[in-house]
Amino acid sequence: MLMLLAGCAASPVVGPSGVATAAAEATYSAGVGDEVVLINCGMYVPLDAAAGVLGLPVAEVVDQQDPPVTVTAYPGAVAGAMAAPALRLAGEQHCRYIGSAAEEGGPEVRVSVLPNGASEFGLVEPDVNDGLRNMQPAALGDEAYSACRDGEWEGCRAEVLIGSSWISISVASPDLDPDAFLPYAGGVVDSLRSLKFEQKAPTSRPECGALLSPHDLNETGALGDATGGDLLVLDDRKSQHVAAWVHGGLVSCGWSGESVASGVALTILPGAGGLWAATPPDAIPSTVPMQSVDLSGEPDAEWPASGVEALAGCGDDQCQVTLMADGTWLTVTSPVEAGLSGATALAAAAYQRYAEAT
Repeated sequence: MLMLLAGCAASPVVGPSGVATAAAEATYSAGVGDEVVLINCGMYVPLDAAAGVLGLPVAEVVDQQDPPVTVTAYPGAVAGAMAAPALRLAGEQHCRYIGSAAEEGGPEVRVSVLPNGASEFGLVEPDVNDGLRNMQPAALGDEAYSACRDGEWEGCRAEVLIGSSWISISVASPDLDPDAFLPYAGGVVDSLRSLKFEQKAPTSRPECGALLSPHDLNETGALGDATGGDLLVLDDRKSQHVAAWVHGGLVSCGWSGESVASGVALTILPGAGGLWAATPPDAIPSTVPMQSVDLSGEPDAEWPASGVEALAGCGDDQCQVTLMADGTWLTVTSPVEAGLSGATALAAAAYQRYAEAT
């Protein structure tokens, strides 16, 4: 018997940019005994319980897995569209309910699971960087931390480890009764505890410094005196969301320099051939216009036998190259001072080193 994660199989995935990307059919699996199932939010994180903790009638709560898509062009739109699929690669899945009359920031329940996330949980929790600086141990699962807060964001959150699965439970509401949160979270944990989640191994992520050297950044990228590196280092100032990006193999690097207004950004997503076909980069609303280019003769990269597809272009202050080769989607954004040739050389060098490292 297969049970589908409600609302997720055919809906678009929305990245941090608000750009919709096509979602493959849900593949997140868990087992009960020898039976493989796909989690049904309505069964394991039921709407009526979510309505209860929000203090709303069931009729006023809506199952909405992701926020509505908003399309706003900005320079990092392509990199933003690459981020959401990394969650699926990590096996992350979530359930989300909102008040039907709510505007942005209104009542919301969100439960997400990151299988095989124990090591990341140990690096991140208790999180100290989201206003919940008073997170305390909670009697949930094998290890847990929980806290409530008010202010710009009002609600409660619990981060729970069950075996090797990391469960994040968040309830946002100005009328939330803190005394009702832990019993609700406990019910969710007890429900999910019966499932044995597929344990997806972390995808290899080369270090940023191994992909672009100081010479690449300072000379080819025109930064002059580059500083920066990995934007996804896991520590107690990060979250389950970032941990899932790391687990899914997303590479996100950024460097800046004193001599230019914009920096160099490098984003890499493995296993993304289908995504590239479903969401062509030139259809993503970016302020950096791009057109198809031929990189087959670029001297700094040995492309796979299947070849390389690429788009490139420059905007007012940035140039960008995005390419697909052997299932790896790589995007480089660099200062316009480096020119399109500089961005192209950075992309070729980063791809070659990434391919060698993985």
